[in-house]
Amino acid sequence: MSDRELQRLDFLKTAGLADAVRTPLAGDASTRRYERLTTPSGSTLMLMDQPPATESRSCDPAWSPAERHASGWN
Repeated sequence: MSDRELQRLDFLKTAGLADAVRTPLAGDASTRRYERLTTPSGSTLMLMDQPPATESRSCDPAWSPAERHASGWN
């Protein structure tokens, strides 16, 4: 079991969702993973996992259009 999976399990336990059934969902063009969580009562939730430091940093809202362009944001 990977360290990241252990972190996901710890997160779910802390959130009171350790008993949820986890169903993998199709991903997008990023490094994120998605799962549908179904609780014992039948409620459903979505888990999104984005490993740290795997995607570009976010764009500062205060940046000018020129700064965004220079940083690679379009």
